[in-house]
Amino acid sequence: MLSPLGLWCDLATYANAKQWAKASGGYVATINGAQVSFATSTESLALIAGKVARLQQTNPPASVQWQTGETTFVTIAAADFIAASIAIADFVQATFDKLATVMAGISAGTITMFSQIDAAFA
Repeated sequence: MLSPLGLWCDLATYANAKQWAKASGGYVATINGAQVSFATSTESLALIAGKVARLQQTNPPASVQWQTGETTFVTIAAADFIAASIAIADFVQATFDKLATVMAGISAGTITMFSQIDAAFA
Protein backbone atom coordinates (compact mmCIF):
# COMPACT_ATOMS: atom_id res chain seq x y z
CA MET A 1 0.00 0.00 0.00
CA LEU A 2 1.27 3.45 -0.86
CA SER A 3 1.85 6.06 1.79
CA PRO A 4 -0.23 9.23 1.44
CA LEU A 5 2.85 11.01 0.04
CA GLY A 6 3.49 8.15 -2.39
CA LEU A 7 -0.12 8.24 -3.58
CA TRP A 8 0.03 12.03 -3.94
CA CYS A 9 3.19 11.74 -6.04
CA ASP A 10 1.66 9.01 -8.19
CA LEU A 11 -1.51 11.04 -8.71
CA ALA A 12 0.48 14.19 -9.53
CA THR A 13 2.68 12.32 -11.99
CA TYR A 14 -0.36 10.73 -13.59
CA ALA A 15 -2.16 14.09 -13.84
CA ASN A 16 0.86 15.69 -15.50
CA ALA A 17 1.05 12.84 -18.01
CA LYS A 18 -2.68 13.06 -18.78
CA GLN A 19 -2.47 16.82 -19.28
CA TRP A 20 0.51 16.54 -21.61
CA ALA A 21 -1.10 13.77 -23.64
CA LYS A 22 -4.22 15.92 -24.06
CA ALA A 23 -2.29 19.11 -24.89
CA SER A 24 0.02 17.42 -27.38
CA GLY A 25 -2.59 15.08 -28.86
CA GLY A 26 -3.75 17.43 -31.59
CA TYR A 27 -6.66 19.75 -32.26
CA VAL A 28 -9.34 19.72 -34.91
CA ALA A 29 -10.59 23.10 -36.10
CA THR A 30 -13.58 23.71 -38.33
CA ILE A 31 -12.55 25.96 -41.21
CA ASN A 32 -15.19 26.81 -43.82
CA GLY A 33 -17.22 23.84 -42.68
CA ALA A 34 -14.32 21.39 -43.05
CA GLN A 35 -12.54 19.61 -40.21
CA VAL A 36 -8.82 20.44 -40.28
CA SER A 37 -6.44 18.55 -37.99
CA PHE A 38 -3.53 20.39 -36.42
CA ALA A 39 -0.71 18.68 -34.56
CA THR A 40 -0.06 20.26 -31.16
CA SER A 41 3.41 18.98 -30.37
CA THR A 42 5.79 21.65 -29.13
CA GLU A 43 7.35 21.75 -32.60
CA SER A 44 3.97 22.20 -34.29
CA LEU A 45 2.93 24.93 -31.87
CA ALA A 46 6.17 26.77 -32.64
CA LEU A 47 5.50 26.49 -36.38
CA ILE A 48 1.94 27.75 -35.94
CA ALA A 49 3.14 30.70 -33.84
CA GLY A 50 5.81 31.51 -36.42
CA LYS A 51 3.29 31.45 -39.25
CA VAL A 52 0.94 33.72 -37.32
CA ALA A 53 3.79 36.16 -36.69
CA ARG A 54 4.51 36.20 -40.42
CA LEU A 55 0.84 36.74 -41.26
CA GLN A 56 0.84 39.81 -39.04
CA GLN A 57 3.81 41.41 -40.80
CA THR A 58 3.91 43.65 -43.86
CA ASN A 59 2.73 42.05 -47.12
CA PRO A 60 1.53 38.77 -45.63
CA PRO A 61 0.48 35.93 -47.91
CA ALA A 62 -3.28 35.66 -48.46
CA SER A 63 -3.28 31.98 -47.55
CA VAL A 64 -1.21 29.23 -46.02
CA GLN A 65 -0.46 25.74 -47.30
CA TRP A 66 -0.58 23.63 -44.15
CA GLN A 67 0.37 20.00 -43.86
CA THR A 68 -2.31 18.04 -42.03
CA GLY A 69 -1.01 14.54 -42.61
CA GLU A 70 1.98 12.75 -43.99
CA THR A 71 0.92 13.46 -47.59
CA THR A 72 -2.02 15.85 -47.18
CA PHE A 73 -2.10 19.62 -47.32
CA VAL A 74 -4.85 22.21 -47.11
CA THR A 75 -4.95 25.81 -48.21
CA ILE A 76 -6.15 28.03 -45.37
CA ALA A 77 -6.94 31.73 -45.73
CA ALA A 78 -4.69 33.87 -43.54
CA ALA A 79 -7.56 35.12 -41.36
CA ASP A 80 -8.82 31.56 -40.87
CA PHE A 81 -5.33 30.37 -39.95
CA ILE A 82 -5.01 33.11 -37.33
CA ALA A 83 -8.45 32.22 -35.92
CA ALA A 84 -7.49 28.54 -35.78
CA SER A 85 -4.23 29.41 -34.01
CA ILE A 86 -6.17 31.29 -31.34
CA ALA A 87 -8.48 28.30 -30.83
CA ILE A 88 -5.46 25.97 -30.64
CA ALA A 89 -3.71 28.19 -28.09
CA ASP A 90 -6.90 28.37 -26.01
CA PHE A 91 -7.27 24.57 -26.18
CA VAL A 92 -3.70 24.00 -24.98
CA GLN A 93 -4.07 26.61 -22.23
CA ALA A 94 -7.30 24.97 -21.07
CA THR A 95 -5.37 21.75 -20.43
CA PHE A 96 -2.98 23.64 -18.15
CA ASP A 97 -5.91 25.35 -16.41
CA LYS A 98 -7.50 21.93 -15.86
CA LEU A 99 -4.19 20.57 -14.55
CA ALA A 100 -4.02 23.35 -11.97
CA THR A 101 -7.53 22.45 -10.81
CA VAL A 102 -6.66 18.75 -10.66
CA MET A 103 -3.47 19.43 -8.70
CA ALA A 104 -5.43 21.54 -6.23
CA GLY A 105 -7.86 18.64 -5.85
CA ILE A 106 -5.02 16.22 -5.25
CA SER A 107 -3.52 18.53 -2.63
CA ALA A 108 -6.91 19.01 -0.96
CA GLY A 109 -7.58 15.28 -0.91
CA THR A 110 -10.70 15.53 -3.08
CA ILE A 111 -8.99 13.73 -5.96
CA THR A 112 -7.75 10.40 -4.71
CA MET A 113 -8.19 8.09 -7.70
CA PHE A 114 -6.73 7.90 -11.18
CA SER A 115 -10.26 7.59 -12.59
CA GLN A 116 -11.04 11.08 -11.27
CA ILE A 117 -8.08 12.43 -13.22
CA ASP A 118 -9.19 10.53 -16.33
CA ALA A 119 -12.65 12.09 -15.99
CA ALA A 120 -11.21 15.56 -15.56
CA PHE A 121 -9.29 15.30 -18.84
CA ALA A 122 -12.01 13.46 -20.80
